[in-house]
Amino acid sequence: MSVYFDIMLKMIFIVLCILSGSCFLNASDVYRLDFKTETAVIAPSLFLGSYSLFQYQRQTDLSRESVENLSISNINFFDRPATQNFSPTASKISDFILIACLIAPFALNLDGNIAKESNEVNFITAETFMFTASLVSISKTNIQRKRPYVYNENVDIRVRTAKASQHSFFSAHTALAFSGAMLTAKMIDDFYPDKNNFVIYATAATTASVVGYLRYKSGKHFPTDIIVGAIIGTGAALLVPYIHKNDKW
Repeated sequence: MSVYFDIMLKMIFIVLCILSGSCFLNASDVYRLDFKTETAVIAPSLFLGSYSLFQYQRQTDLSRESVENLSISNINFFDRPATQNFSPTASKISDFILIACLIAPFALNLDGNIAKESNEVNFITAETFMFTASLVSISKTNIQRKRPYVYNENVDIRVRTAKASQHSFFSAHTALAFSGAMLTAKMIDDFYPDKNNFVIYATAATTASVVGYLRYKSGKHFPTDIIVGAIIGTGAALLVPYIHKNDKW
């Protein structure tokens, strides 16, 4: 799943680059774009994403025997309860909330003040998602941690042995949800620093946390997958706009 997200986000980024052809020439108050900064974000993201796609294509499904021989005793006590979860409904709901989180930063262009720097906002948003997705993909394809439902004997064996069942660490949904939600809060804070934006940050964190909880209930991820995803997503959401600010201090 994360690999396809990575491809999709790169396509979005290319489209935004075409639409924002003059963005490097614009004089902006809050954010700036320059070749050196963009290369520092885009180049490693493209490399990690491309390499993870290569690795993903080489992976195969798990064997039935290997799955049936798994034991939850090998899972740490903190993550172990997740093996009892499995809910396709929770998974679908998390998809919808994630989409809302991904749309949120782009929706900031509806604000008249922020719309003056729409090229920068869109560019930074695409880079943030790209960077997050590339870290998710390289982690999933290299670590290959089995999802909680793989240990659940009540789940269809075909689901438990599928290639995607090896991509538990870390949670792409959680990382991208935090990326989108916290980036939205960060940008509002950058454009309106004189306002008390605590509520906005709290709302963003809560919304993204709901996605993480639903991924846990769906049996797709262990708590540690979700925690790491939240940290990575938040880090990207704060770092990428920061390095683009005209006034960093």
